[in-house]
Amino acid sequence: MLKNNAITTFLITLMFFIQYLGVGVYAHVLVILLILFHITNYKFYKLTNFDLIFVLIIVYFFFVKALNIAALDSILLLKFYFGFILFYIFFKISKFELDYKFLFILTCIVSVIDFTLINTIVPIQMMKNVPGGELNASAQELRGTFYRSYGLGSSPTVSATIVVVLLVSIFYYQRNEFKDKYILFSIIPLIMFGSGTGFFLFFLFLFIRYKLYKGLKLWIGLLLLVLSILALTFIDQNENGGLLSRMSIVYYNFLIDLKLEQIAEVLVKIHNSVTQILFGYNYSRPDEGLRIMSDFGWLDMLEACGYLGIALIWLFVIVKKKLMEPPVFLLMIGAFHYPGLFSIPGQILLGALLAKNTPKIFYKPKIEMQ
Repeated sequence: MLKNNAITTFLITLMFFIQYLGVGVYAHVLVILLILFHITNYKFYKLTNFDLIFVLIIVYFFFVKALNIAALDSILLLKFYFGFILFYIFFKISKFELDYKFLFILTCIVSVIDFTLINTIVPIQMMKNVPGGELNASAQELRGTFYRSYGLGSSPTVSATIVVVLLVSIFYYQRNEFKDKYILFSIIPLIMFGSGTGFFLFFLFLFIRYKLYKGLKLWIGLLLLVLSILALTFIDQNENGGLLSRMSIVYYNFLIDLKLEQIAEVLVKIHNSVTQILFGYNYSRPDEGLRIMSDFGWLDMLEACGYLGIALIWLFVIVKKKLMEPPVFLLMIGAFHYPGLFSIPGQILLGALLAKNTPKIFYKPKIEMQ
Protein backbone atom coordinates (compact mmCIF):
# COMPACT_ATOMS: atom_id res chain seq x y z
CA MET A 1 0.00 0.00 0.00
CA LEU A 2 1.32 3.41 -0.94
CA LYS A 3 0.90 5.13 2.39
CA ASN A 4 2.83 8.21 3.40
CA ASN A 5 5.62 7.44 0.92
CA ALA A 6 7.90 10.10 -0.48
CA ILE A 7 6.38 10.26 -3.98
CA THR A 8 2.82 10.69 -2.75
CA THR A 9 3.93 13.25 -0.17
CA PHE A 10 5.76 15.20 -2.88
CA LEU A 11 2.74 15.16 -5.22
CA ILE A 12 0.31 16.27 -2.50
CA THR A 13 2.69 19.06 -1.45
CA LEU A 14 3.06 20.12 -5.09
CA MET A 15 -0.73 20.26 -5.46
CA PHE A 16 -1.03 22.23 -2.21
CA PHE A 17 1.18 25.01 -3.63
CA ILE A 18 0.31 24.60 -7.30
CA GLN A 19 -1.54 27.91 -7.55
CA TYR A 20 1.85 29.61 -7.31
CA LEU A 21 2.40 28.16 -10.79
CA GLY A 22 -0.96 29.43 -12.02
CA VAL A 23 -2.03 25.94 -13.18
CA GLY A 24 -4.52 24.82 -10.53
CA VAL A 25 -6.41 22.53 -12.92
CA TYR A 26 -3.48 20.10 -12.93
CA ALA A 27 -4.07 19.37 -9.25
CA HIS A 28 -7.31 17.60 -10.17
CA VAL A 29 -5.57 15.72 -12.97
CA LEU A 30 -2.87 14.54 -10.56
CA VAL A 31 -5.31 13.41 -7.89
CA ILE A 32 -7.36 11.49 -10.48
CA LEU A 33 -4.16 9.71 -11.56
CA LEU A 34 -3.42 8.85 -7.91
CA ILE A 35 -6.93 7.46 -7.48
CA LEU A 36 -6.60 5.37 -10.65
CA PHE A 37 -3.23 4.07 -9.49
CA HIS A 38 -4.71 2.73 -6.28
CA ILE A 39 -7.76 1.25 -8.00
CA THR A 40 -5.92 -0.42 -10.88
CA ASN A 41 -3.39 -1.91 -8.45
CA TYR A 42 -6.15 -3.11 -6.10
CA LYS A 43 -4.46 -1.18 -3.29
CA PHE A 44 -7.37 0.71 -1.87
CA TYR A 45 -9.99 0.79 0.86
CA LYS A 46 -13.62 0.79 -0.23
CA LEU A 47 -15.85 3.83 -0.16
CA THR A 48 -19.10 3.69 1.79
CA ASN A 49 -22.46 3.34 0.04
CA PHE A 50 -23.25 6.93 1.03
CA ASP A 51 -20.03 8.12 -0.63
CA LEU A 52 -20.90 6.36 -3.87
CA ILE A 53 -24.47 7.67 -3.86
CA PHE A 54 -23.23 11.19 -3.16
CA VAL A 55 -20.81 11.06 -6.10
CA LEU A 56 -23.62 9.89 -8.40
CA ILE A 57 -25.85 12.73 -7.18
CA ILE A 58 -23.10 15.27 -7.87
CA VAL A 59 -22.58 13.87 -11.40
CA TYR A 60 -26.34 14.05 -12.04
CA PHE A 61 -26.49 17.57 -10.61
CA PHE A 62 -23.90 18.91 -13.04
CA PHE A 63 -25.41 16.94 -15.92
CA VAL A 64 -28.58 18.94 -15.30
CA LYS A 65 -26.46 22.11 -15.11
CA ALA A 66 -24.99 21.24 -18.52
CA LEU A 67 -28.49 21.27 -20.00
CA ASN A 68 -28.79 24.95 -19.12
CA ILE A 69 -25.23 26.25 -19.50
CA ALA A 70 -22.24 25.31 -21.64
CA ALA A 71 -20.88 21.85 -20.79
CA LEU A 72 -17.39 23.28 -20.21
CA ASP A 73 -18.82 25.84 -17.78
CA SER A 74 -20.61 23.05 -15.92
CA ILE A 75 -17.33 21.14 -15.58
CA LEU A 76 -15.58 24.29 -14.35
CA LEU A 77 -18.24 24.80 -11.66
CA LEU A 78 -17.97 21.13 -10.69
CA LYS A 79 -14.18 21.43 -10.36
CA PHE A 80 -14.40 24.57 -8.26
CA TYR A 81 -17.30 23.85 -5.90
CA PHE A 82 -17.09 20.06 -5.60
CA GLY A 83 -13.47 19.37 -6.54
CA PHE A 84 -12.86 18.49 -2.89
CA ILE A 85 -14.70 15.20 -3.45
CA LEU A 86 -11.80 13.94 -5.61
CA PHE A 87 -9.36 14.61 -2.79
CA TYR A 88 -11.79 13.04 -0.31
CA ILE A 89 -11.92 9.88 -2.45
CA PHE A 90 -8.13 9.74 -2.65
CA PHE A 91 -7.62 10.16 1.11
CA LYS A 92 -10.44 7.71 1.83
CA ILE A 93 -9.22 4.86 -0.40
CA SER A 94 -5.51 5.36 0.30
CA LYS A 95 -5.64 6.22 4.02
CA PHE A 96 -2.92 8.76 3.26
CA GLU A 97 -2.36 11.10 6.21
CA LEU A 98 -1.51 14.77 5.76
CA ASP A 99 1.31 16.10 7.89
CA TYR A 100 -0.36 19.33 9.01
CA LYS A 101 2.72 20.56 10.87
CA PHE A 102 4.91 20.16 7.79
CA LEU A 103 2.39 21.99 5.58
CA PHE A 104 1.91 24.73 8.19
CA ILE A 105 5.63 25.46 8.58
CA LEU A 106 6.20 25.31 4.81
CA THR A 107 3.22 27.61 4.17
CA CYS A 108 4.49 30.17 6.69
CA ILE A 109 7.99 30.12 5.16
CA VAL A 110 6.73 30.37 1.56
CA SER A 111 4.33 33.18 2.50
CA VAL A 112 7.15 35.22 4.06
CA ILE A 113 9.29 34.67 0.96
CA ASP A 114 6.34 35.63 -1.26
CA PHE A 115 5.74 38.86 0.68
CA THR A 116 9.43 39.73 0.68
CA LEU A 117 9.87 39.20 -3.06
CA ILE A 118 6.86 41.26 -4.20
CA ASN A 119 7.94 44.12 -1.96
CA THR A 120 11.56 44.08 -3.11
CA ILE A 121 12.75 42.68 -6.44
CA VAL A 122 9.83 40.86 -8.08
CA PRO A 123 7.01 42.90 -9.74
CA ILE A 124 3.66 41.72 -8.45
CA GLN A 125 2.48 41.38 -12.08
CA MET A 126 4.91 38.47 -12.52
CA MET A 127 3.40 36.42 -9.69
CA LYS A 128 1.36 33.54 -11.13
CA ASN A 129 -0.67 33.23 -7.93
CA VAL A 130 -2.15 36.72 -8.40
CA PRO A 131 -5.36 36.52 -10.50
CA GLY A 132 -4.99 38.49 -13.71
CA GLY A 133 -8.27 40.30 -13.28
CA GLU A 134 -7.07 41.72 -9.97
CA LEU A 135 -3.91 43.37 -11.29
CA ASN A 136 -5.52 46.77 -11.73
CA ALA A 137 -7.45 46.60 -8.48
CA SER A 138 -6.54 45.09 -5.13
CA ALA A 139 -3.21 43.64 -6.25
CA GLN A 140 -2.05 47.16 -7.11
CA GLU A 141 -3.50 48.58 -3.92
CA LEU A 142 -0.84 49.29 -1.33
CA ARG A 143 -1.42 48.67 2.38
CA GLY A 144 0.60 51.56 3.73
CA THR A 145 3.95 51.07 2.00
CA PHE A 146 3.54 47.33 1.29
CA TYR A 147 1.76 45.02 -1.11
CA ARG A 148 -0.24 42.31 0.58
CA SER A 149 0.84 38.75 -0.18
CA TYR A 150 -1.68 36.70 -2.17
CA GLY A 151 -0.16 33.43 -0.98
CA LEU A 152 -0.83 29.82 -1.94
CA GLY A 153 -4.58 30.42 -2.27
CA SER A 154 -4.32 33.24 -4.86
CA SER A 155 -6.12 35.51 -2.39
CA PRO A 156 -4.90 37.08 0.87
CA THR A 157 -8.04 36.01 2.75
CA VAL A 158 -8.03 32.49 1.30
CA SER A 159 -4.35 32.02 2.18
CA ALA A 160 -4.90 33.42 5.70
CA THR A 161 -7.76 30.96 6.18
CA ILE A 162 -5.52 28.07 5.12
CA VAL A 163 -2.80 29.11 7.59
CA VAL A 164 -5.27 29.21 10.50
CA VAL A 165 -6.89 25.88 9.55
CA LEU A 166 -3.47 24.22 9.35
CA LEU A 167 -2.61 25.62 12.79
CA VAL A 168 -5.87 24.31 14.23
CA SER A 169 -5.37 20.93 12.52
CA ILE A 170 -2.01 20.49 14.24
CA PHE A 171 -3.68 21.22 17.58
CA TYR A 172 -6.49 18.69 17.08
CA TYR A 173 -4.88 15.96 14.99
CA GLN A 174 -1.18 16.15 15.90
CA ARG A 175 -1.49 17.29 19.51
CA ASN A 176 1.79 15.70 20.56
CA GLU A 177 3.61 17.85 17.99
CA PHE A 178 1.75 21.10 18.72
CA LYS A 179 3.67 23.93 20.35
CA ASP A 180 2.29 27.29 21.39
CA LYS A 181 5.12 28.96 19.49
CA TYR A 182 3.31 27.93 16.29
CA ILE A 183 0.64 30.45 17.26
CA LEU A 184 3.31 33.16 17.21
CA PHE A 185 4.66 31.83 13.89
CA SER A 186 1.22 32.14 12.29
CA ILE A 187 0.91 35.83 13.20
CA ILE A 188 3.74 36.72 10.80
CA PRO A 189 2.05 35.50 7.57
CA LEU A 190 -1.34 36.70 8.83
CA ILE A 191 0.02 40.24 9.08
CA MET A 192 1.52 39.89 5.60
CA PHE A 193 -1.84 38.77 4.21
CA GLY A 194 -3.56 41.65 6.01
CA SER A 195 -6.85 39.74 6.13
CA GLY A 196 -9.50 40.63 8.69
CA THR A 197 -11.15 37.22 8.16
CA GLY A 198 -7.83 35.52 8.86
CA PHE A 199 -7.44 37.34 12.17
CA PHE A 200 -11.08 36.67 13.08
CA LEU A 201 -10.56 32.91 12.60
CA PHE A 202 -7.24 33.15 14.45
CA PHE A 203 -8.82 34.81 17.50
CA LEU A 204 -11.66 32.30 17.38
CA PHE A 205 -9.08 29.52 17.67
CA LEU A 206 -7.38 31.28 20.58
CA PHE A 207 -10.75 31.51 22.31
CA ILE A 208 -11.15 27.74 21.98
CA ARG A 209 -7.48 26.88 22.59
CA TYR A 210 -7.24 28.67 25.93
CA LYS A 211 -10.87 27.95 26.93
CA LEU A 212 -11.67 31.61 27.44
CA TYR A 213 -15.30 30.65 27.95
CA LYS A 214 -14.71 29.07 31.38
CA GLY A 215 -14.54 30.63 34.86
CA LEU A 216 -12.13 33.52 35.35
CA LYS A 217 -10.88 33.04 31.79
CA LEU A 218 -14.29 34.20 30.56
CA TRP A 219 -13.79 37.62 32.15
CA ILE A 220 -10.22 37.81 30.91
CA GLY A 221 -11.46 36.87 27.44
CA LEU A 222 -14.19 39.51 27.53
CA LEU A 223 -11.66 42.12 28.68
CA LEU A 224 -9.31 41.20 25.82
CA LEU A 225 -12.26 41.33 23.40
CA VAL A 226 -13.22 44.83 24.57
CA LEU A 227 -9.61 46.00 24.33
CA SER A 228 -9.33 44.48 20.84
CA ILE A 229 -12.49 46.27 19.71
CA LEU A 230 -11.18 49.54 21.11
CA ALA A 231 -7.88 48.98 19.31
CA LEU A 232 -9.72 48.33 16.05
CA THR A 233 -11.50 51.66 16.31
CA PHE A 234 -8.09 53.34 15.98
CA ILE A 235 -7.20 51.46 12.80
CA ASP A 236 -7.95 53.54 9.75
CA GLN A 237 -9.50 51.83 6.73
CA ASN A 238 -7.58 53.87 4.18
CA GLU A 239 -4.08 53.13 2.92
CA ASN A 240 -2.51 54.86 5.94
CA GLY A 241 -3.89 52.02 8.02
CA GLY A 242 -1.28 49.72 6.49
CA LEU A 243 -1.59 45.95 6.41
CA LEU A 244 -4.02 45.94 9.36
CA SER A 245 -6.53 48.27 7.68
CA ARG A 246 -8.75 45.29 6.85
CA MET A 247 -9.34 44.85 10.58
CA SER A 248 -10.90 48.27 11.08
CA ILE A 249 -14.45 48.67 12.39
CA VAL A 250 -15.18 50.91 9.42
CA TYR A 251 -14.15 48.13 7.05
CA TYR A 252 -16.31 45.52 8.82
CA ASN A 253 -19.32 47.85 8.65
CA PHE A 254 -18.62 48.34 4.97
CA LEU A 255 -18.47 44.56 4.46
CA ILE A 256 -21.83 44.00 6.18
CA ASP A 257 -23.56 46.61 4.03
CA LEU A 258 -21.90 45.26 0.89
CA LYS A 259 -22.86 41.66 1.58
CA LEU A 260 -26.49 42.55 2.28
CA GLU A 261 -26.59 44.32 -1.07
CA GLN A 262 -24.94 41.35 -2.82
CA ILE A 263 -27.43 38.90 -1.29
CA ALA A 264 -30.36 40.94 -2.57
CA GLU A 265 -28.86 41.04 -6.08
CA VAL A 266 -28.28 37.28 -6.25
CA LEU A 267 -31.75 36.42 -4.92
CA VAL A 268 -33.32 38.57 -7.63
CA LYS A 269 -31.03 36.94 -10.19
CA ILE A 270 -31.85 33.28 -9.50
CA HIS A 271 -35.51 33.60 -8.49
CA ASN A 272 -36.67 33.65 -12.10
CA SER A 273 -37.43 29.93 -12.30
CA VAL A 274 -37.57 26.83 -10.14
CA THR A 275 -34.63 25.35 -12.08
CA GLN A 276 -32.41 28.32 -11.28
CA ILE A 277 -33.50 28.33 -7.64
CA LEU A 278 -32.49 24.68 -7.30
CA PHE A 279 -29.52 24.41 -9.69
CA GLY A 280 -28.24 27.97 -9.96
CA TYR A 281 -28.14 30.75 -12.50
CA ASN A 282 -28.09 29.77 -16.19
CA TYR A 283 -25.63 32.47 -17.36
CA SER A 284 -27.61 32.95 -20.55
CA ARG A 285 -25.84 36.15 -21.61
CA PRO A 286 -22.45 35.60 -23.31
CA ASP A 287 -20.89 38.53 -21.46
CA GLU A 288 -21.64 37.02 -18.03
CA GLY A 289 -18.70 35.33 -16.35
CA LEU A 290 -19.12 32.40 -13.98
CA ARG A 291 -19.23 33.43 -10.34
CA ILE A 292 -16.45 31.40 -8.76
CA MET A 293 -14.27 33.73 -6.69
CA SER A 294 -15.69 36.90 -5.23
CA ASP A 295 -15.66 38.16 -1.64
CA PHE A 296 -18.65 36.04 -0.57
CA GLY A 297 -18.01 32.33 -1.09
CA TRP A 298 -21.38 30.91 -0.10
CA LEU A 299 -23.21 33.55 -2.11
CA ASP A 300 -21.02 32.67 -5.10
CA MET A 301 -22.13 29.06 -4.72
CA LEU A 302 -25.78 30.05 -4.31
CA GLU A 303 -25.69 31.88 -7.64
CA ALA A 304 -23.70 29.18 -9.45
CA CYS A 305 -25.25 26.04 -7.93
CA GLY A 306 -28.53 27.14 -6.34
CA TYR A 307 -29.97 26.09 -3.01
CA LEU A 308 -29.61 22.41 -3.87
CA GLY A 309 -25.86 22.76 -4.50
CA ILE A 310 -25.28 24.43 -1.13
CA ALA A 311 -27.49 21.86 0.62
CA LEU A 312 -25.46 18.99 -0.86
CA ILE A 313 -22.10 20.17 0.46
CA TRP A 314 -23.47 20.95 3.93
CA LEU A 315 -25.29 17.59 3.97
CA PHE A 316 -22.08 15.74 3.15
CA VAL A 317 -20.16 17.49 5.94
CA ILE A 318 -22.96 16.90 8.47
CA VAL A 319 -23.44 13.23 7.57
CA LYS A 320 -19.70 12.73 8.01
CA LYS A 321 -20.12 14.25 11.52
CA LYS A 322 -17.37 16.76 10.83
CA LEU A 323 -19.15 20.11 11.02
CA MET A 324 -18.30 20.71 14.67
CA GLU A 325 -14.67 19.70 14.35
CA PRO A 326 -12.86 23.07 14.56
CA PRO A 327 -10.70 22.78 11.39
CA VAL A 328 -13.73 21.94 9.22
CA PHE A 329 -15.93 24.46 11.02
CA LEU A 330 -13.42 27.26 10.40
CA LEU A 331 -13.19 26.35 6.71
CA MET A 332 -16.97 26.51 6.40
CA ILE A 333 -17.23 29.77 8.36
CA GLY A 334 -14.36 31.35 6.47
CA ALA A 335 -16.27 30.92 3.18
CA PHE A 336 -18.73 33.62 4.26
CA HIS A 337 -15.97 35.89 2.92
CA TYR A 338 -13.50 34.68 0.29
CA PRO A 339 -14.02 30.92 -0.20
CA GLY A 340 -10.89 29.28 1.19
CA LEU A 341 -12.43 25.80 1.07
CA PHE A 342 -12.96 26.06 -2.71
CA SER A 343 -9.31 26.90 -3.47
CA ILE A 344 -6.97 24.03 -4.35
CA PRO A 345 -5.28 23.92 -0.91
CA GLY A 346 -8.71 24.33 0.68
CA GLN A 347 -10.10 21.40 -1.31
CA ILE A 348 -7.13 19.25 -0.32
CA LEU A 349 -7.59 20.16 3.35
CA LEU A 350 -11.36 19.62 3.30
CA GLY A 351 -10.99 16.26 1.53
CA ALA A 352 -8.37 15.10 4.04
CA LEU A 353 -10.33 16.34 7.08
CA LEU A 354 -13.57 14.68 5.95
CA ALA A 355 -11.80 11.38 5.28
CA LYS A 356 -9.94 11.40 8.60
CA ASN A 357 -11.20 9.58 11.67
CA THR A 358 -12.24 11.93 14.46
CA PRO A 359 -9.56 11.88 17.18
CA LYS A 360 -10.70 10.85 20.64
CA ILE A 361 -8.98 13.90 22.05
CA PHE A 362 -11.51 16.11 20.29
CA TYR A 363 -14.36 14.77 22.38
CA LYS A 364 -12.46 13.72 25.50
CA PRO A 365 -9.57 16.12 26.17
CA LYS A 366 -8.83 14.45 29.52
CA ILE A 367 -7.51 11.38 27.70
CA GLU A 368 -4.39 13.39 26.87
CA MET A 369 -3.54 13.64 30.57
CA GLN A 370 -3.86 9.96 31.37
